[in-house]
Amino acid sequence: MLLPTLLTFGYCAFVASPMYVSETKFAVRSAVEQPMGIDIASQLFKTASTSVQDARIVDAYLRSPDVFETLDGELQLTKHYSDTSRDWVSRLASSPTLWDKESFWHRVAQPKIDVDSGIVTFTVRAYTPDMAQNIAAGILRQGEALINEMNDRSRNDAIRLAESEVKVAQERIVKAQKALEAFRDEHKELDPKATATGLQTLVFELEGERSKVKAELAEARSYMKPTAPQVKALEKRLAAVESQLNAEKARIAGNPAGGSAINSWVSEYENLMIESEFAQKQLTTAMSAYEQARSMALAKSRYLVAIQQPTLPDESRYPRTWVFTLCAFFGFFLIYGLVRLIVASIREHAGF
Repeated sequence: MLLPTLLTFGYCAFVASPMYVSETKFAVRSAVEQPMGIDIASQLFKTASTSVQDARIVDAYLRSPDVFETLDGELQLTKHYSDTSRDWVSRLASSPTLWDKESFWHRVAQPKIDVDSGIVTFTVRAYTPDMAQNIAAGILRQGEALINEMNDRSRNDAIRLAESEVKVAQERIVKAQKALEAFRDEHKELDPKATATGLQTLVFELEGERSKVKAELAEARSYMKPTAPQVKALEKRLAAVESQLNAEKARIAGNPAGGSAINSWVSEYENLMIESEFAQKQLTTAMSAYEQARSMALAKSRYLVAIQQPTLPDESRYPRTWVFTLCAFFGFFLIYGLVRLIVASIREHAGF
C-alpha cells in the first residue's frame, strides 16, 4: 500500500511534466431571446432557452475531434503534445490515431456549460503557458466561426424559402391574369359584372316604360276606337318595349333556346377576380416576408460573447501532487482492505 503511494508521489513530484491551465468563458446570445415562463409548470419542467440550446451545440462542437484537427493545423498540437521531452504517461503518442487524438483531447480540454445562464467555461492544459493561452484563444475563434456558420445557414435558408414563396405567388398571379384575359377575349366583355348591373338598370327602366305605355293605351282605348291611329301607335310602342324588355332579360338570365347568360358570366368572372385578388395578396405577403428576411440577413441573429478572455497561466496547476498522492493512498488502502477481506473470507471457508 505504501509502495504504490510513494511511487505515485515520486511520479507526480519528480517525473510528471508540469502542465499549465488556461481558462476562458463565453456565452451565445440571440438577438431575440425566448421569454422565460413564470408559471408553475415552467418552473418544474424547465425548457432550455434558445441561447442555452445554442451553447449546447457549441459545447458539443468543442468536444469533437474536428476542433482538435483545426487547431492542430494552426498551432501544431500533435507536435506539442507528443514531444518526447515530456513524460510518457501524460504526453500524446508519437504517431497517434484518430481515436488517440480524441481521447487525449477529452483529457486535456474540458468545456462545462451552466444550464441556467448558458455560460460555457472552457479549460485546457498544455506544457507551456503560451500554448495553453493560444489554444483557448483558438477555441473562441472556432466557437465564433461555428456561430457565424449557423447564422449564415439560417439566413440563407430563410431567404431561399422567401424567394420560393415569391416565385410561387408570381406564377399564381400570372396564371390568374391569363385566365382573366382569356375570359374577356372569349366573351368580349371587359367587366361582365358592370355590364350586368347596367342591363339590370335598363330592365328596370323598360319595365317602367312598359307600365307607362300600358296606362296610356288603356286610357286611349277608353274613349277611342281600337282602329284609331293613336291606339295603333301605342300598341306598336308597347310591343316594341316588351320585345326589348324580353331581349334584355334573356341576355341576363338566358333563354330556353340556348345562348350565353350574363349571370353565368358574372359568376365565373367573380371566381376569377377572387383568385386574382388572392394571388395579389399572396404576392404582397411573400414580398414582405422576403424583404424582412433580407433585412434580418444584415444583422446577426446569434453572436458569441467572450465573458472572460483566455488567461495566461503564471504557474503550473497540474499535476496536483498532494491531491493525487492522497487519492492514490485512499484508493490503494481501499483495494488493500478489500483484498484482505476477500482473503480472510476464503481462508474461513477453506478451514485454514
